[in-house]
Amino acid sequence: MSVGDRALTRLARLSMPTIAAVEGFAVGVAWSLVRCCDLVVTAEDAFSAAPFPQRGMAPDGGLAWFLTRSLGPTRAAELLMLGERFPAPTAAAAGLVNRVVLMEKHG
Repeated sequence: MSVGDRALTRLARLSMPTIAAVEGFAVGVAWSLVRCCDLVVTAEDAFSAAPFPQRGMAPDGGLAWFLTRSLGPTRAAELLMLGERFPAPTAAAAGLVNRVVLMEKHG
């Protein structure tokens, strides 16, 4: 098991609640990191993606396991093989995100 995989496993097994806040995107292993958390809050324009096949790679960080467990094998395979963006509102409707929030713009 790689150092990264061990870190993700430890995060997923923590005895205290973990929260992921996503602004922008969670792509590749970053999506695995988010999936290890107990509560996920995202900006309404955030998205996740698994572009591994486009780079000639296999999914890592346990993402295939997490997505298959959460979405079922058919939807997980689609996301993992096509590498398309998975917008926050769609992820929330699928149960992968707990809250989608409007981000305030400053400046």
